[in-house]
Amino acid sequence: MKVVLFILFLGLVISGWRSAYFNEKQRADSVLVAAVEKINGLDRKYFAGRKVLIPDNLEEAKNYRPEGLSDRGYGDFDSIIVVDLARSWLAVYRQGRLLFWAPITRGRKARFTPTGLFAIQAKWRLIYSKKYGNVPMPWAMHITGNICIHQGPMMGRGASHGCLRLFRRDAHRLYEWARVGAPVLIK
Repeated sequence: MKVVLFILFLGLVISGWRSAYFNEKQRADSVLVAAVEKINGLDRKYFAGRKVLIPDNLEEAKNYRPEGLSDRGYGDFDSIIVVDLARSWLAVYRQGRLLFWAPITRGRKARFTPTGLFAIQAKWRLIYSKKYGNVPMPWAMHITGNICIHQGPMMGRGASHGCLRLFRRDAHRLYEWARVGAPVLIK
């Protein structure tokens, strides 16, 4: 993996590794873009001026695991969702084996995401936040109080009012996998 400073100029991204157009009209390689977004936990619209990790090849991207993520663990639960707030990732385990992981955007300093063991209380394909200006929250899973796991902007830092945001593809996958009552450990 290489760390590269991205420079955006008229939609052209120059990475030293590969040039690609990251605009909606011309995606040179959507799989690669998705991999770079996932590895960095950052929507591509936030790449400009940031140092981001770039895989040397697609196979390396597929096998990437963030720091602290184990392929095995939490065997005390048949299935569990584990969230590491410090490292900004979420992992799904079934019978002690990692099924998949996803980067998250967590609550900002003024609105910390709570820690502890919770369970998914309810699920909605789409719900609107009445508390925060009717903001849409697709693929929402309620875990406690006003806190949900849902699709939202991935900014690479704490940015929400306490919810855990995921990329659309990850939020949809988690929504389809998780059942009401599934345990969620936030640490």
